[in-house]
Amino acid sequence: MPKIGRLVLVAGTFLLEVHATTTCQGDVHECLQSEDSSLLQRKKTLTPREMSVEACVDGTLPFAWSGGGVHDCSTYMMDQGYCLHQAVNEACCFCGGGSTGSSTTTGSSTTAVSGSCVDGALNEEWNGGGIHTCDTYGPDYCGHDEIAQKCCYCGGESEDDAPVASPTPPMSTQAPAPPTQSPTLSPTSPPTSPPTSASTPMSTLSPPTSAPSPTPALSEGCSACVASGEQCYVSSWGEPCFTPDDSATCTGTYGGEWCGSTAVPGPSPPSPPGPSPPSSGSSNCTGNAEVDAILASANLEQVTSLGSSSVYNYAGFCDAVRIMSDVGLPLASLGGGDDIETAKALTNIASLLAQCMWESGGDAPFSACDENNYINSATAPCTQRSDGSLYADLTSPPACDVDLNMRMVAETRASWTSGPMECTPNTVTAGCCWWGRGAIQTTGPHNYRVLQQDVVSKVESLSAVDLCTNPEAMCQRDEMKWLGALYYWTDVVQKTSEFPESLSNFVTSGFSNAGSEVNGASFNQGTGGVVNNGFWTWAPHENAKRMANFDNVIAALRTAGMGQSLSPTPPVPTPSSGSSGCDTCTAGGENCYVASWSAPCFTAASSSSCAGYGGVYCV
Repeated sequence: MPKIGRLVLVAGTFLLEVHATTTCQGDVHECLQSEDSSLLQRKKTLTPREMSVEACVDGTLPFAWSGGGVHDCSTYMMDQGYCLHQAVNEACCFCGGGSTGSSTTTGSSTTAVSGSCVDGALNEEWNGGGIHTCDTYGPDYCGHDEIAQKCCYCGGESEDDAPVASPTPPMSTQAPAPPTQSPTLSPTSPPTSPPTSASTPMSTLSPPTSAPSPTPALSEGCSACVASGEQCYVSSWGEPCFTPDDSATCTGTYGGEWCGSTAVPGPSPPSPPGPSPPSSGSSNCTGNAEVDAILASANLEQVTSLGSSSVYNYAGFCDAVRIMSDVGLPLASLGGGDDIETAKALTNIASLLAQCMWESGGDAPFSACDENNYINSATAPCTQRSDGSLYADLTSPPACDVDLNMRMVAETRASWTSGPMECTPNTVTAGCCWWGRGAIQTTGPHNYRVLQQDVVSKVESLSAVDLCTNPEAMCQRDEMKWLGALYYWTDVVQKTSEFPESLSNFVTSGFSNAGSEVNGASFNQGTGGVVNNGFWTWAPHENAKRMANFDNVIAALRTAGMGQSLSPTPPVPTPSSGSSGCDTCTAGGENCYVASWSAPCFTAASSSSCAGYGGVYCV
């Protein structure tokens, strides 16, 4: 993370007092997991180059390093290690970067005496309705035509003779308060697919969706199928290639990967080879027979897009759910009970899947395991956080050791990125192997260590997995892609104070989002707030789309039978105008009135039983 401190002259050398500082923006919970803010001391002898900037003018740092204008090169000049990062190396004089020429210097502010460039106005896709300018983005976005043409730091737009003074952000020398200790797992890294507009908050900025995307490369399986004239690849089949009638048959019916209609047509097999792969109709997903029966009928693979994913699968999800129960961290309400408990267990699963759909690909659910390089930067594996803090600095005990000789290459990457994430020794990405991975992006040495300790090390079938020496194992096994998400959900989300009340309210109010609100957030909005921001009451990024995912899964579960027995089946006359609900129920010999039910009267065994359904006990 960025270090802010002061230099003290002691015996001819400079003693550096450094304070770790955390600026929580966007994924707050991840930020709060950074190592404890403690006073550090380090000796450093300054070179003449570092003590004088008379012949050099610092450049402007990109947004990820400037914190929106809060920091400049003076923030980082007290630690040469920051010169390993391209943005600092190119912009800052103490690294040998910046620009030379006549200038006057006062403190950290430099005023150019030569002519300077004037940024152009960005178009609507990039200015977010007039909110954003070139200063919002920085040189990391120069690969995009609009930024390259309009922004001076990319060499674009016009020259102006008027000198422009670079602002001097105030720097506090007061040590910040240590960060509040929060739950263990980091909720999310930046979203793994491009957001939908340039007005998205800076923590999730990416190219506008209107920019044309390159055609994604065929997977190895599809390449083999296309070479043999087939169009569908089903990895679980002994002979995995065939040509179906259409793409829906490939992806929806058989859970395959559609290789494209441009494949050379080949003869369709008389029948698909081998048995059809299991669908979400697997009879043992969670270990709870009532829950599994409804899951088996809900066709969740189609509803959640898992059936068309080449990265995640439903079987891996079910394996991970059972593993979490085995290690003593089960999903809520899976222990069995009445129909209300069954509905609560299913609702919890629906919210988990809805959040994972967004976190693993945004508008392309379940398309990414590894974090994507969405800012198109060489240092993206080290951080894509808006405050510039490094993933490798998330080392609150216990934590994996940060090995500068570790070499990792991401298993997945989106077609619109410049390439997969990777960390390479002796480069700017040395030690930067801790990017987000999994259905809810697990990030940083601390979070990998606690996942290994509390879950992975307790599972015999995962005895060969060590996330501290191979964090990429998260994306190399089907169940591992889900375990980080399930661990965060069971160890953090389910333990928030609002969770049990809101979950119960959602079910007893007749599966109503409004009826489930606790502290201003509905059940799924609250869980999304914890996942994305670390807090129930903080609405998550793209909440409307997360809610749409949730509503779709809930609808499928209700169609499959969730909650049907909670409402009485015999038809009862609707209360007439002017009469109370209880008047109607007692007239019919019933004693409980549930206003949200289409047939609102039934006979409850007790007042508490009636209240359990959100009803009024009529006595």
